[in-house]
Amino acid sequence: AHIVDMIPENSIAQLYLLGRAILVESNEKDIYRAYNIIQHALKEACGLKCVFPFFYGDFNKYINDLIDENRHIEIIIPQNIKENFEYFLNLENDNVEMSTFIENNFLLVVTDKVMILGLFKEDGNFDQNRIITSKKEECIEWGENLFENFKNKINK
Repeated sequence: AHIVDMIPENSIAQLYLLGRAILVESNEKDIYRAYNIIQHALKEACGLKCVFPFFYGDFNKYINDLIDENRHIEIIIPQNIKENFEYFLNLENDNVEMSTFIENNFLLVVTDKVMILGLFKEDGNFDQNRIITSKKEECIEWGENLFENFKNKINK
């Protein structure tokens, strides 16, 4: 019961590469488990390609840390919250590339160490209780390809 139609067809055709990924779910003891995993990935990253369909302040702190360290960042965000990101992120750095989209239904974080994919439910809300993640090279490559395919799709 999740929306997947915004994922480009080229990436859907290669979903088999996620066979070694794991589904991580929040539970009563850790209701923010998915967000904590994303924050940890951002904190440990040496570079970042991401699609953030919503604004979440704690993520921005770690993104700014990467920017301050002159790490390469590519971020795709919704047009309607671009001003929020511009206000909170140090986008003056030449190592930061930002693109925008009108409508999106997934979250993607790809670093040198991990790929994280989050989906929206059919009711239009982000499923903050489940993410798909992997540290396997083929999954990270799939995430990089999804990022590039989506970037190409929105830039047409």
